[in-house]
Amino acid sequence: WDGSLESRFGYHRDEVVSHISWWRERVHPDDLERVEQAAAEAIRGESPGWSSEYRFHRKDGSWAWVASRSAIERDVEGGARRAVGALIDISKLKETESRLRLFTEQIPARACATDRELRVVWHAGAAFSSNPSVVGKTVPELFAQSPDRERVLEGYRRALAGESYGLDIDDGTAAAHLQLEPFRDPGGNVIGVVGIVFDITDRVRTADEVRAGQQLLR
Repeated sequence: WDGSLESRFGYHRDEVVSHISWWRERVHPDDLERVEQAAAEAIRGESPGWSSEYRFHRKDGSWAWVASRSAIERDVEGGARRAVGALIDISKLKETESRLRLFTEQIPARACATDRELRVVWHAGAAFSSNPSVVGKTVPELFAQSPDRERVLEGYRRALAGESYGLDIDDGTAAAHLQLEPFRDPGGNVIGVVGIVFDITDRVRTADEVRAGQQLLR
């Protein structure tokens, strides 16, 4: 453990014990089994390292959300010798995500959020109900067969650059307005994109019928 445990979590260097039991006692009980399973898989060689997000107990009694990233160093026989990694406080990011979820629950639409690599990190509602495995997929993958693919990707690029961008998309079955907004951390840095989907199928189809009727009258 390095000195960041004092600055980030309040533990003095003298209080820190270089043993897994010290860390284990400070992982939230609801997260411990999941985190230990990921670590065990890495130690057994089933993965080159392990990463996980979980709650870590601060010295003042509060809980911090942390992201842990570790690699396993091995001896000549392939046995695990030690783990080397980092513990990053992501509490502010989790607070931002929580506020965003609350917002999307209160609007009459569906939404999803991506990271800077345009990988979906969560979604709300049924905007992508035809594909239940949306989380983890990238926007280019999700729109691979869409006639609006390039327009959508351009919108995401603009949102990553800090611009609000909206466009209408229509696959012939349903029409929607896609509003793309930069997703910022508490420091104002763009860390992803929020896409809010409004169903405009009825409006578009009605407009199409009106235009068709006008054509017949000419």
